[in-house]
Amino acid sequence: MSSDWFVWADAADKWLIAFASLPGVVRPATSYWCIGHAAELYLKAVIVKATQSEESAVRFGHRIAGLLERCQEFDASFLPDYALRRTVLQEDVLLLRAASGMSKLSDDDREHFFRHEPLYVVAKHQGDLKYFPLRMKNRGTCCAVLVENWPDKYWIQFARDVRRYLQFPPDTRRDSIKEYIAGAPANGVSDEARDYLSQLYYSS
Repeated sequence: MSSDWFVWADAADKWLIAFASLPGVVRPATSYWCIGHAAELYLKAVIVKATQSEESAVRFGHRIAGLLERCQEFDASFLPDYALRRTVLQEDVLLLRAASGMSKLSDDDREHFFRHEPLYVVAKHQGDLKYFPLRMKNRGTCCAVLVENWPDKYWIQFARDVRRYLQFPPDTRRDSIKEYIAGAPANGVSDEARDYLSQLYYSS
């Protein structure tokens, strides 16, 4: 472990690379598992930078909803549009696409869920996604509607927003994603992975 927030953000970058580099045919849970780790570590980097303490981040485990909430407690300007709603999180987010699930949400909550569905999934289930399609520990059923548009541009925007907030990477430190892109195709980087990750550096 390290109290150097850069190390945490760099680890998040490597999980984003792993997500982008997955083969086109994978179980949705596999891609969510990779990108969920990226999201978790980006948020932990924010907490470590704010507190200069690794323990303040580690204690959250895989609880991404708690990590995001803690980041926003430190700074209300941190990714306000991504603030997760308790009224959505209290529902089974893996069944909300079913008609019976949609009826449980207000129109506003339903719109927010669809806009941030990937984040809701990892926020609620990151610790258990490795079990899918088996029954997860915190759910009483195997039934689920797990949708993944791989590779999902949602996560490029999320990573871009967090990296920009962190001012990461500083000029004096390496950028693992740029290095990975620059090594294509000699290091086996697919065109799809290169093009996806390159979007991180486009102006939004």
